[in-house]
Amino acid sequence: MGIGKFLKDHKSSHRAWMYYELYIKNFRKRITKYHSQYGEDREIGKFFEKKSKGYYFDIGCFHPIRYSNTFYLFKKGWQGTNIDVNKTSIDLFDIARPNDKNICAAISDDTYEVDFFEDDILGPINTIDDKMHEKSKGIFFKKGIVKKIKTSKIFDLISENILYEKTDFLNIDAEGSDYKIIKQIDLKNSNINLVAIETHSPNGDTLDDFNNISKYFDNNQYFVHKKIGPTTLYTKK
Repeated sequence: MGIGKFLKDHKSSHRAWMYYELYIKNFRKRITKYHSQYGEDREIGKFFEKKSKGYYFDIGCFHPIRYSNTFYLFKKGWQGTNIDVNKTSIDLFDIARPNDKNICAAISDDTYEVDFFEDDILGPINTIDDKMHEKSKGIFFKKGIVKKIKTSKIFDLISENILYEKTDFLNIDAEGSDYKIIKQIDLKNSNINLVAIETHSPNGDTLDDFNNISKYFDNNQYFVHKKIGPTTLYTKK
């Protein structure tokens, strides 16, 4: 058993494990220029090349370094709001980005009790979406951990001003809940210049809500800037 797994598996050493996760395990990732899983932040960085200060809003933030679409911007001097259903994710953000607003919550289109399917305490595949769980459980979710949690709508947690007036870049990667989240936002009346949202599976297949997401952006006068891996970047027309 490696030191990381030992620290992670013992409650008394959980905080020590978080520092290990951030500053030892991911040391090489910290010092590389880009951090996204599929290279999204190369294009995001290019898009905001001339903007040294700005504000990101990341729903489904997962990790402050690994696979992050916002860490490149953070290193430039940006700040933001980070939301994730995983408490461990938010604990890591509180350490790595203490000046950001970090919120542990499950975002959906209404407030209700749902099943939270947990693959790992720091699992990028953790989800509240039944369909996503069914598709993934042959490979993931082998521990069978299911918890009852309550969802929130976006504006139950933050003010409209933060999202509509302050935010330059919006990132959504919510493992099956992306459309339920984005449809709450009146993009055409916002100052958001770029949106990254998951529209495809890693193998290139469109997700179930792909058509709804595409229509939503078209109705809000945003067009496809670029598709990178499972992510589509949208910008204003």
